[in-house]
Amino acid sequence: MSVKTSKCQFISQNEKKIEKNGVPVGTWNKYESRNPLQQLLIRRFEKSLVRLMMPYVSEITSGLDFGCGQGRTTHLIHQSGVPGMNGCDISDDILAVARKAYPDMEFVLCEEAYATGAKERYDLVSMIEVLEHLEEPATELKRVLSLTRRYALISVPDEPLFRTLNFCAGKYVRHFGNSPGHIQHWNKGSLTELLKPYLRILQVKKSLPWIIVFGEVKS
Repeated sequence: MSVKTSKCQFISQNEKKIEKNGVPVGTWNKYESRNPLQQLLIRRFEKSLVRLMMPYVSEITSGLDFGCGQGRTTHLIHQSGVPGMNGCDISDDILAVARKAYPDMEFVLCEEAYATGAKERYDLVSMIEVLEHLEEPATELKRVLSLTRRYALISVPDEPLFRTLNFCAGKYVRHFGNSPGHIQHWNKGSLTELLKPYLRILQVKKSLPWIIVFGEVKS
């Protein structure tokens, strides 16, 4: 199946400055970059997300994109063959951007998604570039994975490579290349160790400079 990368439309400069508790919400610095190399890496990353899912997508009819931001990855996963794909985030403001960009999809606050998921779990949950922002990643991971009866798709920056590339590109130099809001850092080994208690890992892929894991939740 050929899947086109999605593009969030109708975005103003004010929408790119959305914050929640002082932390930037959304992924403008990644998806909206005009740097051709960064755009190439983004396209490779999105294709890798889809490829990891494709052997299992026929078994997935519903999903929740946790920490969906402006909805780009939610739409990408939906476009890859998941019909009942929803998104959630912690910010009403960023959800308004997602709803405007993808009006045919459902986007809700994460607490609403937890309430819904507790009644009827999804076939898939995704956490794309979320774990690195969490103060207690293991606690939140366990809570999010309780919302799926089957699969999980998770990605994080590959560290310290991610910070090194940022620094070499002159980004966030005062913070040694660390992106705003990134308070956790993983490589392939430490990420799989974090996930092993909760997931039977089916696929692991590095897509420079990210790590992607697709797994099945343990009962």
